[in-house]
Amino acid sequence: MSSKKSPSMLGDLCIRDRPAVAYCRYADDFAVIVKDTKLYAEHIRDECRSFLEGKLKLTLNMDKTHITHVNDGFVFLGHRIIRKRGPKGNMRVVSSIPKVKAKAFIHSLIKELSGDFSCSKIDKVEKINQKLSG
Repeated sequence: MSSKKSPSMLGDLCIRDRPAVAYCRYADDFAVIVKDTKLYAEHIRDECRSFLEGKLKLTLNMDKTHITHVNDGFVFLGHRIIRKRGPKGNMRVVSSIPKVKAKAFIHSLIKELSGDFSCSKIDKVEKINQKLSG
């Protein structure tokens, strides 16, 4: 007989001893990263939903909740996160700002720089610094 522990079963879902699950939270937004099957990711989503609704009395917006593969990418807090092949052929996670958001930011800077000539240069620099620092 093998001395390895057999995984416990939850319905049709096989629960491993140490599943690879990580999360990132900022205010009321969060992303959960699951290194497993889509079925297991759905199980984790359902557990999160039960916890939020049961313990915290919050509602998980299912219209904004998506399960996707990291190779397909997703947007979180304005950043596009996707896994791509690096220059040496290894896979790595890359974060970028979506083009639409970047263009909108550039246009807001252009508007700030080109308008309101009655404003002092110091005030203009302070406004631009506020935009650049977020």
